[in-house]
Amino acid sequence: MKKFTVVVPALLAIALFLSTAALAQVNVTFKVNMRDQITQGHFDPDSDFVTVRGTFNNWGSIAEDTMTYSGADSACTRTISMAGSQTISYKYYVTKGYWQTSNSGYELPSPSPNRSFTIGGSDVVIPTVLFDSIPTVNVTFQCNM
Repeated sequence: MKKFTVVVPALLAIALFLSTAALAQVNVTFKVNMRDQITQGHFDPDSDFVTVRGTFNNWGSIAEDTMTYSGADSACTRTISMAGSQTISYKYYVTKGYWQTSNSGYELPSPSPNRSFTIGGSDVVIPTVLFDSIPTVNVTFQCNM
């Protein structure tokens, strides 16, 4: 019986440790470059603003997810605390301007695919992307005369 009473508390301690580690909060920094959108007249940093929406905030818009614009690098940045050890899906969203009529604010392509990122157990900075960046696809045309 002694073996059983020692094993059960040890298993409970391991389970508690693992569940605590999975719920640990980490800081995730998002950064989106708006340079091309400013050049095209689709984003005005003086009146428009960007939020990041995703599975971590139920695709909602809350003030804490509003990004800060920096004119030095034409980028919007936001650090959000969330549970670590998970894969998130997300998109950047402009609150007004060009996208309100063309794409409801979400970056293209919409409604999918979403961006995704796997978060570990420590703070992370997600690599900077361009708003509306769509992967380049090389196409070769061939004409047989």
